[in-house]
Amino acid sequence: MAIWAGRAASSAALVGFGLDSVVEVLSAAAIAWQFAAPDSETRERVALRVIA
Repeated sequence: MAIWAGRAASSAALVGFGLDSVVEVLSAAAIAWQFAAPDSETRERVALRVIA
C-alpha cells in the first residue's frame, strides 16, 4: 500500500519505505517457515538465502 501511495504522490521516500516493509515481511516469513519445521536446521540454509 505504501508503494502505491508513494507512486501516486511521487514520493521516493514513501516508495522506499514500502519496499523496506516488503523486505521485512519476507524476512519474518522466512524465519517463521524455518522454525515451523520439526528440525529447523534442515531449513536454515534456505532461510538464510532468503533473508540475505
